[in-house]
Amino acid sequence: MLKRRDFLKTMFFGAAVAASPAGVLAKAGDADVKEFHIKLSRYSYSPSTIRVKQGDRVRLILEGMDLEHGFYIDGYDLNVTVRHAEQKTLEFVADKQGAFKIRCSVVCGPMHPFMTGKFVVEPNQPFWTAIALSMLTPFAALIFMRMLDRRRDDGD
Repeated sequence: MLKRRDFLKTMFFGAAVAASPAGVLAKAGDADVKEFHIKLSRYSYSPSTIRVKQGDRVRLILEGMDLEHGFYIDGYDLNVTVRHAEQKTLEFVADKQGAFKIRCSVVCGPMHPFMTGKFVVEPNQPFWTAIALSMLTPFAALIFMRMLDRRRDDGD
């Protein structure tokens, strides 16, 4: 009976480690880079909305189509100036969840205040699932072990 108990303890410990947030984050770090090509032209970004998951590595390739424009993401403190016919790359981890405004940080004409876009970082569901599982697994293991002890005591 002792061997069976040791086996079950090992299984529960292995399940807890596999479901841990560290395991999910390690897998997320190996994930591909989410790459977006964005054209900056008079008073607009194309595409104007960028959607990623929290924890994603993001690469933005910015291309200036006419005048000098800025690219600033509120909440991330990223700011780049792109000139006509120039390409610049921003790479970062989307670690903050929410909807963030993209603004032109260089005055580019009378409609400059309207040159905006949106950077949306959605929740990373596997991350939160792993958190919940890692918190519940030890409790399930305790309950299961107590049930085994009661069965053994009833059998004696």
